Amino acid sequence: MNLNPADSFRFSRKVGYGLRPDENPGDVLDWAIAQMEAVTTSVGIAHYREPTVVPWPAKYNWSLEERVAHLVAYKKASDKLDKQKNVTNDQRDDLENRHHQRLYDILRHCTDAVYTTAPVFERFANFWANHFTVGENSESTMVVGHYTDAAIKANMVRDFAAMLYDVETHPAMLSYLDAQYSIGPHSHLGLEFHAQGKYADINENLAREMLELHTISPKAGYTQADITNVAKVLTGWGYTMQLPADHDFPPKERWRVFRKNWHEPGTKTVLGQTIPQGQGGLRVLTDFLAARAEARDFISFKLAHHFIREEPTANDVAVISKAWQDGKGDLPTIHKAVLQLAATETEARKFMQPECWLFQMIRMSGATLFRGFEELDDAGDNQIDRRSDKILTELGQNNWSIRQPDGFSDKRVDWVSPEHMERRVRFAQIVRIGGKPTLDADAVADRYMATPETRALVGKAQDGVGKFTLLFCSPEFTEA
Repeated sequence: MNLNPADSFRFSRKVGYGLRPDENPGDVLDWAIAQMEAVTTSVGIAHYREPTVVPWPAKYNWSLEERVAHLVAYKKASDKLDKQKNVTNDQRDDLENRHHQRLYDILRHCTDAVYTTAPVFERFANFWANHFTVGENSESTMVVGHYTDAAIKANMVRDFAAMLYDVETHPAMLSYLDAQYSIGPHSHLGLEFHAQGKYADINENLAREMLELHTISPKAGYTQADITNVAKVLTGWGYTMQLPADHDFPPKERWRVFRKNWHEPGTKTVLGQTIPQGQGGLRVLTDFLAARAEARDFISFKLAHHFIREEPTANDVAVISKAWQDGKGDLPTIHKAVLQLAATETEARKFMQPECWLFQMIRMSGATLFRGFEELDDAGDNQIDRRSDKILTELGQNNWSIRQPDGFSDKRVDWVSPEHMERRVRFAQIVRIGGKPTLDADAVADRYMATPETRALVGKAQDGVGKFTLLFCSPEFTEA
């Protein structure tokens, strides 16, 4: 499909993060579709003053086992500090900096979006990470980066059922929704606890979110009994920071850990489907939910809402849902259907969430905003604290923050308040002044073929900073 130049540039923003000044992909639909075939390689820069893009260093990308070891050490040190008197903020900061995979994970998240050669893949990865929301708590913080890589991105070249199973069993999800503490009341441990007068019961948090938000939605008509039975299926699933003496799983296993002594015995029934007891029951459940038409339609709507338009049409949902059904949940097939639909519906518009808008502004202008991985602990510079976690928090959309299980809103109305728009104005000024973009507002407007209305708005500014701010805060450049 040959899009005209203006539609091509808008398409690059609608489904990705726009094009960097040196990118010229030709047929943008072919360029986007090709990105769905392979998992991206993470990239970064060592120093923001010399932003040479290189592969992300392996030493800043820890295995799950290494992350858990850091978490154990962090919790021990933190507990020790809690017992001391007159602990300073500097001591707390020093502790965090010694065990701060979180800061490197957030930085890598940003540099992957800004410097990648596959921005469409990264954009879809962020959609799924928001759909399967895992935010910050005392235990999930240090494993979210691994979760994004291993449960989300690695499965984007597989099918939805594989992603669903890996997401629900990952320590980040189990921790975020407290599922690792769920004990079957009739399990060996549950009966032992009850005999000792101790509390032991199921936790329904993850069960509710699996049905309501991750798969079939309330339209499927599930009942409280279904929720309870899903929670029973999940009993025994967890992860370990320190292995118990009687464990029966590999000593280095930190993911897909199943503690059979915690598991509620007996078969369970969910929406008429019999789920066997034991470790294999969860895969039967996730495969069953992944294949349901309600899950297909619910998530197809969300994909259309994120990538196509604010109010998806019945046809939008039907096109994506059909591709889902025909491909039996194959994610590259689903993603390609979304891309082809976006290329066809050139008049449809979608408001950009703050993070997406920021990444687009940096990419399109060739700016350099975030610190490099070798200077993450630096105090910053005279213009801006370039630490990515602080930038995203101030912007209002940090994926490592505490938030509701349904993730960040994808609705325009939730991001157009005076407060949120003031933040965009401020960050546009920061990027123009501190980011030293290689393209000014006029050059970006020319390249992206801005409308006469946008050019007239930009023309009202008195200087380069004002032009840059008006361009990227204009209606045309806050949506695509």
